[in-house]
Amino acid sequence: HIHSGDWENAMQEMEKGFNLSKDLIKTAQNPRSLEILQEIILNNQGLLSIRMGDYETAMDFSRQALDRAYELNDHRGEAFCHMFTSLAYVALENWDHALKHARLAERQFEEMDIRYYLPEVYCIQAEILLRTIGSNGAFSVAEEALMLATKTDSKSIYQEAIALRTIGKVRAQLGERAEAKKSLLRSIEILNEVNEPYDLAMSYLALAVFLYEIENDRVEALTQIECAKTYADQLGAKGILQQVEKLTQNLNPVVEE
Repeated sequence: HIHSGDWENAMQEMEKGFNLSKDLIKTAQNPRSLEILQEIILNNQGLLSIRMGDYETAMDFSRQALDRAYELNDHRGEAFCHMFTSLAYVALENWDHALKHARLAERQFEEMDIRYYLPEVYCIQAEILLRTIGSNGAFSVAEEALMLATKTDSKSIYQEAIALRTIGKVRAQLGERAEAKKSLLRSIEILNEVNEPYDLAMSYLALAVFLYEIENDRVEALTQIECAKTYADQLGAKGILQQVEKLTQNLNPVVEE
């Protein structure tokens, strides 16, 4: 359901799973595994709510998941909860809280030597730093994300695509136009290959912003934003669609003249 964009049904199925686990806990000899399952469901509901553009609901789910992780002393779960809570704060543009939770996620993944997810955490941090202190502060973090995503022992082509998008946005602000465009195009290429429509829409949107703000190519920016809109429409990704609408409003009057 999640991958196909049938997000309403996905949310309903997660709610059913959560309610079923509550019933099973009553008679379970070892309820901990079911309690951790509840924490995972809440976390995933939070992430899906972000993608659906319902940020306040996302924050509510994230807080519940994090509270449960603390109660269960589930350090691995805590790391994921901090990562997803950070994403919720990013969506709400609460940068201080977003960075706090992203750094807590980093610390816990490091302490458990779970390095596979660090590229995603560093990408979140780089996005926050780009919005708060600028490209110089974000570059080393984005570079670290890309390096980790492409290392042999933790290689992930999906995470490489996310890191390429992030470093492309940072390089654009640094004035490295050719390298920025190359990174964004490679991100799109990979996400097409691995069939990740949500992040593909995000990368098309990032390319459209680059073409409009950095290269002043409004016509090509509109082409790329239509690609972003196509994938976001298919998924019902309201957060992306809101960004698409805002950018389109900036673009269209200039093109029509």
